[in-house]
Amino acid sequence: MGSVHTYQFQMGPALTSALTRSVEAAYANVLVVPSPPQPGDFERVFRFDLQSSKVRIELVPGFWSALAKSDCVLHVSMEIADGTSFKAIQRLSVTGNGFSNKETSGGDDAQRQFSLAIEDAIRQLTGNTANLLISGVGEPR
Repeated sequence: MGSVHTYQFQMGPALTSALTRSVEAAYANVLVVPSPPQPGDFERVFRFDLQSSKVRIELVPGFWSALAKSDCVLHVSMEIADGTSFKAIQRLSVTGNGFSNKETSGGDDAQRQFSLAIEDAIRQLTGNTANLLISGVGEPR
């Protein structure tokens, strides 16, 4: 059920914004730069790379209505480097998992359930990243 549908979600801008908020939770004066910075421009440089994403939706038919089960797993690598030498201080992998399990009428409503799982995964990824940064993983040993 629902296998003929295509679901699209643009997570790039939401992921960038969420990871920026994570860094802002631990550091002041955070700036997203479109190109690599010059040595000495910043105290720390954070690089994030989406390593993998897995999104799945299952539409389960029911007697009165269908059930949409969605899950999403995001794996992001985070590298923290010294802003002067660009020497890596820490390299970590951070994961976010999201779930949604709701009744649906199928079609466009299923798209919302799919989006809820992705948003939940981004929210968890943001929290996990902020917790790591607040705990001091970005500081030299």
